[in-house]
Amino acid sequence: AQRRPLEVGEPRDAIQLDQFVVHYQPQVDMVGHVTGIEALIRWHRPGDGLELPAAFIAIAEETDLINDIGDWVLANVCQQIRSWRESGIAVPRVAVNLSARQLRQAALPARVAQLLASHDVPARLLELEVTESAAMENPQQAARRLGELGALGITVTIDDFGTGYSSLAYLKSLPIDSLKID
Repeated sequence: AQRRPLEVGEPRDAIQLDQFVVHYQPQVDMVGHVTGIEALIRWHRPGDGLELPAAFIAIAEETDLINDIGDWVLANVCQQIRSWRESGIAVPRVAVNLSARQLRQAALPARVAQLLASHDVPARLLELEVTESAAMENPQQAARRLGELGALGITVTIDDFGTGYSSLAYLKSLPIDSLKID
């Protein structure tokens, strides 16, 4: 079946109608041990099934809705971590992608700290991933924001390294814990 074209207001409605879902993908080492989990947003679009982020993230970025979606994902991930822990499940670190717009928000570290505290989630269980291109938009600001997030005890990762024009020497200026090479 052919999918309907996306209308600009649909992603905003999707938040209000609770149509977004988070899927969790295990990260495994070479031996097969689960070393972490990556949180991936999907949109359960009525009549069309699950939409992958490629279908709606660009519109969300253009309309500034990405901040609301990003906050929704962070809140839901923290709630899920809490739920797993209350059920006695040993939770590995959960990775969440941040957009370039989220990274520009001065209030982001305080919001993340508030979400962790309100859901009683240790910071060590959260990993925030930023693409190389997002970090390069404003390197000084990115370094400052990533440093603030890292100071909370969160793992900070550069994702998709190698897709832009950064050099490994540039990475020395960023307060990051890990690197995912594209």
